[in-house]
Amino acid sequence: MDGRGGLNLYGFGPHDRPPVAFLRVEFKPIFWREELMGQHGPISVASKMARNVAQGTASAPAEPQEPEGLSDASRAEWVRITGLLRDRGALDALDQAALRDYLLCWDRLRECEAEITKHGVMVEGINGRQRVKNPACQLARQYRDALVVWSREIGLTFASRTRLAMPEQKTGENRFAQMAAECWRA
Repeated sequence: MDGRGGLNLYGFGPHDRPPVAFLRVEFKPIFWREELMGQHGPISVASKMARNVAQGTASAPAEPQEPEGLSDASRAEWVRITGLLRDRGALDALDQAALRDYLLCWDRLRECEAEITKHGVMVEGINGRQRVKNPACQLARQYRDALVVWSREIGLTFASRTRLAMPEQKTGENRFAQMAAECWRA
């Protein structure tokens, strides 16, 4: 006995039934439903829509708008990734927030790397006696980790493209491939 008449930490006796708030409820995630599972795991909504558009069973969704306040470098990255996603039929207005956060992480990672380049990996400490790790190194690592997560989510990494049912890239005029082929023939 603990001096409280046998009550436990929450004030219940050994035979008392706890209120509903203390009951443990387990939910099965929605991706366990068969129609949302792919060969290697869950299929994202974006990849499912991209597959349906490629098969002609759905119309192409609206495209996201370019976020405001982008730097020139971020704007160039926006054009690059939206072009890649558009070519694969995986660009959707529902991805607006994900693309915005991807660009934010990308831009801030660039800023951290510029800071590290300017001041180095080690900087003077507070008291000036010893050198310490540049705080921008930790920030760069965190932004890089977030960027990798968003890249996977959007389908920009090789592994994510093999997991997702992404339609093939449109074949069009690829001047670089033509130039490379001409070089190999020569």
